[in-house]
Amino acid sequence: MTSYDINENWKVSHKKDLIKSNGSFVHLDYRMSGVGSRSCGGDDPQTECRINKGEKLDFTFTIIPTKS
Repeated sequence: MTSYDINENWKVSHKKDLIKSNGSFVHLDYRMSGVGSRSCGGDDPQTECRINKGEKLDFTFTIIPTKS
């Protein structure tokens, strides 16, 4: 969760130049090989653990607001 729009990241040279938004943004990364998945050599993840190009991916998540 962040107060910065990811599209604004590409417009500034330094993160300190970002301007906080009034909204909140969630950035989700998917279809990545994480640390340990051949980052230091070795084998690719097992076939059943991969998300292949063109393969449909469905997922859900819930955001529960908390008091700050």
